[in-house]
Amino acid sequence: MSAALSRDDELMAIGARVERQRCAEIVRRRIADALGRVTGAESRRHSWARAKAKTLRRTLQEIEGTLA
Repeated sequence: MSAALSRDDELMAIGARVERQRCAEIVRRRIADALGRVTGAESRRHSWARAKAKTLRRTLQEIEGTLA
């Protein structure tokens, strides 16, 4: 009985890890899209856009580290 329970726990842990990776990938794509919009040629002149791009890059690096 305990072997079946540990197997269920193991499967739940794997499922949770896959779900976290899937969510992280979705967020990574959205941040990459936002970063592309913020760093457009017109936005580069604005300090708020540079600050936003810096924050988005940092967040993107953290997420990519999670996925690795």
